[in-house]
Amino acid sequence: MAGLHLVTSNRMERLAVALADLLREPGSSPLAAETIVVQSRGMERWLAQQIARRNGVCANLAFPFPNAFLERLAEAAGIRRAGDPSPFDPEALAFRLFALFGELPAEEAFRALGRYLENDPSELRRWELAEQTADLFDQYLVFRPEMIAAWERTPPPRREPHRWQGLLWRRIVAATGGLHRQALHRLVAEAIRTRSLPPGRLPGRVFVFGISYLPFFHLEMLRALSELLDVYFFLLSPCREYWADLLPRRQILNIARKSPRGDAEGFLHLEEGHPLLASLGLPGRQFLEAIAGEAADPLEFFEEPGEETLLHRIQTDLLLLRPPAPLPRAMQDGTVRVHSCHSPMREMEVLRDQLLALWEEDPALGPADVVVMAPDIERYAPYAAAVFGAGDPPIPFHVADRTPLRDSPFLQSVFKLLDLKDSRFTVEELLRILEDPDIAGRFGLAGGELARLSAWLRGAEIRWGLDEDLHPALAYLGEPQNTWKAGIERLLLGYALPAAGGESFLGLRGADLLEGSEAALLGGFLDFLERAAALCRRLRQPRPLSAWGGELLRLLEEFFAAGESRLDERLSLERALAGLPGLEALSGCRVPVPLEVLRRLLERRLESEGAGRGFLREGVTFCSMLPMRSIPFPVVCLLGLDHDAFPRETRRLAFDRMALAPRPGDRSRRSDDRYLFLEAILSARRRLILSYVGQDIQDNRRLPPSVLVSELLDTLAQGYGLELEDPAQPILVHHPLHPFSERYFRGEPALFSYSQEDAAALRALREGPVPEGFAREPLPAEEAKDSPAEGPLALEELVSFFGNPSRYFLRRRLGVALDIPQAQCSDSEPFSIEGLDRYRLGARAFEERLAGRPARELFAVLRAEGKLPPGRAGEIEFRALWRLADRMARVLEEAGLAPPAAAERRILSAAGIELAALLPAKGAAGVVRARFARVRAADRLGLWVEHLAFCRGGTPPAPAGAQSLLLGTDTVVRLRPPSDPAALLDDLVAIFREGRRRPIPFFPECSMEFFRLLEEEGRAPRAALAGARRLWEGDEQRPGESADPWHRRCHGEGDPLGEEFQALSRRVWGPLRECLGEEKLTLP
Repeated sequence: MAGLHLVTSNRMERLAVALADLLREPGSSPLAAETIVVQSRGMERWLAQQIARRNGVCANLAFPFPNAFLERLAEAAGIRRAGDPSPFDPEALAFRLFALFGELPAEEAFRALGRYLENDPSELRRWELAEQTADLFDQYLVFRPEMIAAWERTPPPRREPHRWQGLLWRRIVAATGGLHRQALHRLVAEAIRTRSLPPGRLPGRVFVFGISYLPFFHLEMLRALSELLDVYFFLLSPCREYWADLLPRRQILNIARKSPRGDAEGFLHLEEGHPLLASLGLPGRQFLEAIAGEAADPLEFFEEPGEETLLHRIQTDLLLLRPPAPLPRAMQDGTVRVHSCHSPMREMEVLRDQLLALWEEDPALGPADVVVMAPDIERYAPYAAAVFGAGDPPIPFHVADRTPLRDSPFLQSVFKLLDLKDSRFTVEELLRILEDPDIAGRFGLAGGELARLSAWLRGAEIRWGLDEDLHPALAYLGEPQNTWKAGIERLLLGYALPAAGGESFLGLRGADLLEGSEAALLGGFLDFLERAAALCRRLRQPRPLSAWGGELLRLLEEFFAAGESRLDERLSLERALAGLPGLEALSGCRVPVPLEVLRRLLERRLESEGAGRGFLREGVTFCSMLPMRSIPFPVVCLLGLDHDAFPRETRRLAFDRMALAPRPGDRSRRSDDRYLFLEAILSARRRLILSYVGQDIQDNRRLPPSVLVSELLDTLAQGYGLELEDPAQPILVHHPLHPFSERYFRGEPALFSYSQEDAAALRALREGPVPEGFAREPLPAEEAKDSPAEGPLALEELVSFFGNPSRYFLRRRLGVALDIPQAQCSDSEPFSIEGLDRYRLGARAFEERLAGRPARELFAVLRAEGKLPPGRAGEIEFRALWRLADRMARVLEEAGLAPPAAAERRILSAAGIELAALLPAKGAAGVVRARFARVRAADRLGLWVEHLAFCRGGTPPAPAGAQSLLLGTDTVVRLRPPSDPAALLDDLVAIFREGRRRPIPFFPECSMEFFRLLEEEGRAPRAALAGARRLWEGDEQRPGESADPWHRRCHGEGDPLGEEFQALSRRVWGPLRECLGEEKLTLP
């Protein structure tokens, strides 16, 4: 007999069993598919598994969503043809509105819209308004059908708020025929009432499973349908008693305050029941009450969870509508626990340890028994991969509900190509696209060749911009010498005609960077660059939707290698593109659409594909917190329950007519999330683990959790009389900032760790810093490199050592290379010459000046190479460089040291070893060095080493009274001959030998400052050491020597400026200062 039937239970698996048993009973036709209406793909997958487990097979079942089910009824009634898309689909409606917003009539009702849409060259504002209005109209059809019907009958009155909506709706209905969802509802209801449905077209029966809320729009249709066939509602109900009139405590108190009688609560028979049920259960209460009054002979399958654990006691109290009562302390058993952490990463690390402990306690549980939900799964997905995927041991897991765009490198590469429309075409942007192996393979480029390609492009001084046609802003530069066009011409010219001397060709100087077969690599890149430029030009042209589909398919063919890799991702995108022509015809939007709008459309389509994707696979399930996904798991974990993240707010639009007059039954995201939290409590079978960011990562101050977590904690504390932070078995656990905190390893309740890495880190922390850096004991004396038997030691080794002893020890003795990030080249054209570029160009100018070449020749060469700023700025910068180079050259010429003497190889003996040095030839006055930069302490030490070697003599001996000179941009350093250069050189070699066995605390800048304050200014040792320490530590404007990664690696974070540092400073700088003379270099 037809009718509406209600089946309720507090266990979702019990409802699944009841449904499976009903499916065993034959329907109206053995070949007809059974219809089970669900609200999520996750529920569909779980329910199919449960039916198969109960009946041995699950087949010939259809799982439509509520809206899709209504469309099937319309098709069964012959109102619409099967498979026909609706012009009132929100996507089609949005494009129809997009077209209408482009031709708004000159009426008063549309004047505000017209002002809003002014000055919108990208048309994104127009699209966003269309998209929001379409979603709003779709909600009106469900929640305000009478308003839609009134608009269709007569135009909206002039004083109606946001009158433009009614006028636009009438235009839409006139253009489409008005067969929208509300019209389908009306026609299907009429066909049911008049019994005019074709026989055999309806399903034999309908099951609605696991849906905790339906709008009255859908509920009325199901009620009407129950007059013809059996409609079964399988609802999860937390309580078996009548609980529809429960009120939260705060609402009862508000009513009591307004009542004239003091005992209003008893007088009005107001009940709270269980506070969690009253506070969180409003949507379920309203929906259950709406159905219960219509159902005949409701079936109940309630099961008491028991009272052995705290979790089960809460669930049992909810079931029996029993107010909380004080519990013994033994009930704080860890089955309900809330964790407060400092960050999402720490939440994930804490969860991993909690699960490992649980699996150790109960080996019958496994990863597949755990579900982890978060309000925003995209925020937590990377941390899940870092903690669960890379842990020791790794824990199997999968992340559901991720959008393909976030999870697919292929789709990300496609959208990077779409970004070329507004790209500046920087080197980094294009190389980042080529990091995709399919794109690189399409153009014959391997991933390992990108570094070489990057060096070529940087060497050709390419910064941004293809040409003036594609980037009109380049025209304002006057000389676009740092564009792709100029840079590629330099590379090709350098390959065909290698540069020689100062020669240039047609104003360009070739970049001599590649040769031979390397041209094939450049050729592949040029093919990519030409296609990227052509794509950019095409993407800038708006076109109809139907044309965009072909354009993006062309993009796939041109930029991606053919093959079966990433086939699923490619098909996903092709499906999104295949419907564009049909969408154009359905929406009637034949106006050109800009790329920005198409991009939003693709993003939305791809996001819709991600909903429910990957749910219930092997391992721990990570997924979004979605309404009506109350699937039972032994262990339920909720992450990200922060005060501003959950429950999620529903932001109403300013022109939302429903917000002006809310009604019971209107959808509220906040109410849905409250009921979702209640369902999560009901779905946990063994453990409920909650976590939130409850401590500030900067200052450790406490942050409040979600209001729902607070309500749960208040119920446990006030209702059940439990101590939340009980020392022995806490319910609320505040975790330390670091996973290697000592608290995790000293046996505190609820604080433990399974991480061996964190345990090792704590042990290292307990042992404290190594006094002598990482080298506890000196390395054994070596024979290599400082023994005559192995050949002479190059003098450059000594110079390098005293420039940075820590770097020398790590590199030369231990073979350690630190990964020091290099400064990235700018993606903007140079407007000044700074840093390393200034040093290189200045050194080049100095050499050209000493060689006697005129400035204009070097200027022309540098301009042709693209190394100067464009236009007048380049002339000014070059003139300043040349002026300084000329002043430095004049210093050498006035001293009779220009050009510098030729060098020859000399063999010296020092401290029992031989030194091989390239020193000035016989007859030279001394060593001459020039550096186009400020003179540093390391430069002075390098000259000192060479000066001692020169004065030491050898074969041939040095002249008496030899003087050496170091020339910088700020200082001229002169060294007089010492009284005993051999002894001083022997002493430096002795320090060098000791520095090869262990890191010595000698730091050039700090040691020079210490000795200067001590000897030249006469300060006390303590004051001089304080000055050196300030230089060691640095400040905000200038980092100190302690920031040097080589020093930091060797000497740790301690203070190495001790007695040995002072002794070495005196030992090295004392003799040097006796021979030193300095003067400032001034420009005329």
